[in-house]
Amino acid sequence: MRNIKQKIVDSVLHRAENKAHYSTRDLSIVGFDNNYDVNDPHDAILLKQQMSFYNQRYDFLEKHIAGHSKILEIGDVNGFNIEHFGNDQSLSVNFVDFSNNIKGRFMIMNANDGIDIDETFDYGMMFETLEHLHNPILVLNQMLGICKKGVFVSVPYVRKAVVKLNLDGGHVFELSPNDYKKIFDYYGITIVDYNRCNTLKLDILSKPFKLHSMLHGAPDELFGIFESFQLYYLKKNV
Repeated sequence: MRNIKQKIVDSVLHRAENKAHYSTRDLSIVGFDNNYDVNDPHDAILLKQQMSFYNQRYDFLEKHIAGHSKILEIGDVNGFNIEHFGNDQSLSVNFVDFSNNIKGRFMIMNANDGIDIDETFDYGMMFETLEHLHNPILVLNQMLGICKKGVFVSVPYVRKAVVKLNLDGGHVFELSPNDYKKIFDYYGITIVDYNRCNTLKLDILSKPFKLHSMLHGAPDELFGIFESFQLYYLKKNV
């Protein structure tokens, strides 16, 4: 009985260690953890938001991915998702060269016109990427076609759709959960699981900045940072 209890304790501690490492990995790679000023309100909120989101994303992925799987990740990729959930056959696809920071296979590809990858994977991942693409449903459908167990996607949470048509790397559009549900239903995509990651909590010091955001047409942001993200686990209807 003692051995069983010890195994449970070891498992919990191991998971906590992995989660902590996962949640700091991205900040370390982009250098933010070394450059932010804790006394600067924007930097302090951004760090808190990033850490909260990574913690929730880790829980979401761990719930669905068993062991180390063959993963295709596309977007602003830095390798820490594959490092924790992928195997040596996984592939990172980025728009720019982050290859010095990535373990395993890596390629650069402009996914705006679709992806040209002639192999299959267990899972796909696109985090904070879909809203940047010119042809997002094309790319998502292509990923669902070659990622046999489904695709994980995260996008900003907004109450109402916003079309920005920023074709220089910024957001082309931002859609609400209802908008995405209609699009997924139309294209025969099943939402296996969904989580709204609430990453920022207002306190008395941040409320004036929230009012400023609302008055300037950004009700879902604080300091230019999204307060919530939508996290999806998607599969193609058979």
